[in-house]
Amino acid sequence: FFVFIFLVSIIIADDVRNLFKKLFWYEKRKVKRPIWQVGIGLIFFLAQISTVMVFNQELTHLQLGGMPLFLVIAFMNAFILTVIYEEVFYRTSNQ
Repeated sequence: FFVFIFLVSIIIADDVRNLFKKLFWYEKRKVKRPIWQVGIGLIFFLAQISTVMVFNQELTHLQLGGMPLFLVIAFMNAFILTVIYEEVFYRTSNQ
């Protein structure tokens, strides 16, 4: 059963990857930057929020101008991580 589910998920993942390539006009772009680097930041953002919600719920009460502070910090961390990933993995030919 699990092997079957794994094979189906590979097919679905391939279809989703092709759909996103069409959606973001990947083949038509001059600079073909990988889209997954932004996904790394999103995964990191969601992991931070999940960790706070599960293990440190007392941190959810802190506010910054009406917005929960843990969301602001998680967003800043995810943005910085996305920039770092882009600097590490996206190299231009003139560097």
